[in-house]
Amino acid sequence: MKNRFRIVLFSVAVVISAVMPCGCGSGSDDDEGYETRVMVTDVTQAYLYYWLIFREAENAWALVHEAGYAAGETTRENGRSISYQLTEGGKGIVSVVFDGWRQHTAILSGTMTVDLPVDKDSYRQNGRVSISLSKFSINGQQVTGFATITFSAAGEIDQYAYSLTEAAIYDSDDEQILITCSMSGGRFQRIDGSATTASPEDDLWAFNGNMTGMLHNQSSLKYTNTVDNSHWLVYEWGCDRKAMNGYCRLTAAGRTADYRYGDACDSAIEVKTLTRQ
Repeated sequence: MKNRFRIVLFSVAVVISAVMPCGCGSGSDDDEGYETRVMVTDVTQAYLYYWLIFREAENAWALVHEAGYAAGETTRENGRSISYQLTEGGKGIVSVVFDGWRQHTAILSGTMTVDLPVDKDSYRQNGRVSISLSKFSINGQQVTGFATITFSAAGEIDQYAYSLTEAAIYDSDDEQILITCSMSGGRFQRIDGSATTASPEDDLWAFNGNMTGMLHNQSSLKYTNTVDNSHWLVYEWGCDRKAMNGYCRLTAAGRTADYRYGDACDSAIEVKTLTRQ
């Protein structure tokens, strides 16, 4: 299955900010000192991290399905192991252990547990799985949260509903919450590439959905980030810095900003502040 997706860029008046998902949270916790471009950076990183979690969970589900749900079997790669077990009730549990698992610039450590439906034929057949994390980190930052992904076919395009609760990303010292996240009604679509197990590196995934939460865990820094319905975020398997494309609107601390992702992994994010800082 190959589905080509044409990305159309529109010209907009923007201020160019070299915003990359460093996760540094360099702005002050004070509303006035927390710069808009840093808010965009933090939200960008959150989307990226929870996209990586979706990608790894979907990949583990696909590999276990491809292996015929062989209980007790473990697949090991350099820095990652995937094992499948059955509970007494016949429910399948996939345990993914990361030990410095590297995907380009992203380094994953810790454990991801994927609870599968009892029906083994559910993969890519309206199946629903839940995802939990234990001592999990990306690039040295603790990442928490519970997620569900539900498959729903959309013609020849694989589509998954994605929800996220109790999610947070901490700074590298695991002392301060950089951002909390909640997501419902999110959607991932495989807009290019073959089936997961064949050649995951050729996949392109597009995302649409809203994310809400707090920056630096402060009620005065509540935010809402909305992906433009006409310009979804586009993620490539080998791009672990940010989305390659897409438009968003961020509202936080009484400010509103529209921003656009560049169409390359290392391109800057273009930010237009709509209200005075």
